[in-house]
Parts: sequence; structure tokens; C-alpha cells
Amino acid sequence: MNFVNNHLVFYIYISCTYIILTPFPFVAAHMTSISATKSNQPMRIEDEIKQSTFKDSLQKTQVNLLFTASWVSQLTNEALKYHGLTPQQFNILRILRGQYPKPASVKLLTARMIDKMSNASRLVDKLRDKNYVKRKVCASDRRKVDIVITQLGLDTLQHAIQDLEARMSTAMNLTEEEFVQLNDLLDKLRASGDADPGSV
Repeated sequence: MNFVNNHLVFYIYISCTYIILTPFPFVAAHMTSISATKSNQPMRIEDEIKQSTFKDSLQKTQVNLLFTASWVSQLTNEALKYHGLTPQQFNILRILRGQYPKPASVKLLTARMIDKMSNASRLVDKLRDKNYVKRKVCASDRRKVDIVITQLGLDTLQHAIQDLEARMSTAMNLTEEEFVQLNDLLDKLRASGDADPGSV
């Protein structure tokens, strides 16, 4: 898969994660048997969760999104575990790399993180313990703390990205056109969810 597809894959992971609020109980139970080496033969959501019917297409889509996002999350965890990173720490490093060489504040990290429930300050502390980031007092405002990714952090992040993209490229058997279409649908889905219920 080419460079464009690799980044579309990661964007799909972000989009699916953004949609989820609370996973259904059955998701975790069925995720244990799924791996990145799974056959390319498409498997319907009905077969995955052993449920033959749904109330309607809306319910089926909701269940499918939750299940698929959990599947993507498991693939991500497996790829990042080798590098000693959690998805949240990986997210922090990506944000800091985007800011580099400029520093970032905890407030900025919190605003840009995928998982809004994460404790950005605690994540930064764990990354600092690994020498992946540095914290220093802001020169213009000593009440603030600047956070910068280190060279070790940049190197570790790059290796983690390569492994993650390789795993996702193998697991997600879609064409570039299908990735673009899926991203458009996910964007449209979130946009419709953000709309005023009274205006729909």
C-alpha cells in the first residue's frame, strides 16, 4: 500500500475512535479471536457477533462501527506494545512531532488528543520518564510549562509509525478509492451527529 493509503488507514482509525462513546459489552468478548493475520475473506458483522438480525440498518451500522473500531484498536495496541507505547502516548508523540521544534502546552495536547478523557499531564510524565519528551518552564510565562519531543522520542515514534502502518496495510484490504469513500462517509456521519436535533 502506498503512502497515501497508509495515512488514510490511520485517519480511519481516528474517525472510528472519535465516534465511539461507550463500547457494547459483546465487543470485547468477540475481539479476542481477531488478529492482523486474519483471512482477507470478508466476514459479515452478523457472523462476527453471532447475531442474525438487527432492528434496522441504523442499529447494524452502530454495532458494526463499534466492533470495527475495537478491531482497529486491538491492531493498534499490538503494534505499539512492541515499542512500549499506549495509543494515548503514541497520540501525544504525534502531536508533539507536528509541533516540533515549537513546544506544546498540556492544554494544546488535551485539545488535540483523540481520547478526550485521557489525562494529558500524566501521559507527558510517563513519556518524560522514558526520555521521549522534555518539560521546561515557558520563557515568556513562568506559570506555564512547555513540552518538546526529544530526538529519542522522534526516533521511537517513527519506528512505531512504520510498524503500525505495515500492520494496518495488511489488515485493511481496501483500495484507495474505497478508503476515500469510507472517510467521506465517516465525516458525513459525524457531521450529522453534531447537527441540532431540532433542525433534522
